[in-house]
Amino acid sequence: MKKGKKGYHALAVYNEIKRRIITLNLKPGEILEEKHLAEELRVGRTPVREALLLLKNGDWIVSLPNKSAYVKEMSLKDVKDLFESLALIEKQTACLAAQRITPELLKEIQNAHRETTAAVSKKDIWDIESHNQRFHQLIAEGSDNRYLVSIHRDLRNKAERLAYLSIGRDFENSTTLDEHLKLLCQDHQDIVLCLEKKDVDMLGKLSSNHVILFQNRIINYLTQRAL
Repeated sequence: MKKGKKGYHALAVYNEIKRRIITLNLKPGEILEEKHLAEELRVGRTPVREALLLLKNGDWIVSLPNKSAYVKEMSLKDVKDLFESLALIEKQTACLAAQRITPELLKEIQNAHRETTAAVSKKDIWDIESHNQRFHQLIAEGSDNRYLVSIHRDLRNKAERLAYLSIGRDFENSTTLDEHLKLLCQDHQDIVLCLEKKDVDMLGKLSSNHVILFQNRIINYLTQRAL
């Protein structure tokens, strides 16, 4: 970890632990020991403690008084509730964006789509998810409604670990990863075209179906694990 101004260490530690949670290097239910993390990240225990507090506030970990923190687990019910909410907010923000998008923001969305496609061609899972997140966040910003943007950001953050999982491996009884990524890129291309044409109705349908593509893959995986 680099040295810097006060508060930087905590943010850097937070980002690193969050990255490990998203990529499942830290698995659901895994204990997070302050001392171990401080030694591994080569920082003091104070920035680790501050980072864990940020992670708790962001609903990434569970921390009880006088007990160790651990990576939060998600039940099948949690996942279904999350996707139900995400489908609604994605459709609403996209439909508003189709009506309110600025040329400048549309260019950023087009660029995020190109970057996602490039990451897919390289099979760079972390970059795919990073650019995919940015693509959807920019569309939400196009709604020009700060309350919806905030809700969307919170839901997308909660779904990030699942999103990484969905593009990180092949699952039984599901489309192959290559097929899934091809569908993801095609959906993005269609969404961009609808934004360019300001086609509100079609964009609403595409946004809902895009979340269902994500949802079906994850629920299929979690159902298999439960068997």
